[in-house]
Amino acid sequence: MYSIRKSDFIRFSGTNNTVSVIRAEIFCDTAADLPAYDAVSGTELYMGSIAYDIATGDMYVMNSSHEWKNSNGEASSAKSMSLSSPSLQKGQKIEVEQPEEKELEILETEGEEKGVEDDELIRDPEGE
Repeated sequence: MYSIRKSDFIRFSGTNNTVSVIRAEIFCDTAADLPAYDAVSGTELYMGSIAYDIATGDMYVMNSSHEWKNSNGEASSAKSMSLSSPSLQKGQKIEVEQPEEKELEILETEGEEKGVEDDELIRDPEGE
């Protein structure tokens, strides 16, 4: 069984533009439940649609040939991008430090008396 969690309309296609082409996010019980690109009547799944296999935790992505590829790198022609570190274990959560917000200082404003507001000279106090 599968369920479409979210879909984004891409365009119409088919005879008389009667088919909605969508990019979808799908949940399925197992990889065997992955839907064909035209499984839903009047709709086609577009390249980049993603599916989550609940049984294994694998993610699948539909390619331009309407084939599901395991994005975990287990399918022969699939490629995946991952961050790896020898000290990290699968599923381990890490904290990512966010950059600090900078405060900018307005040095002067030209043309304020004329109603022009976009000619500001701004200085980054740390970038001197």
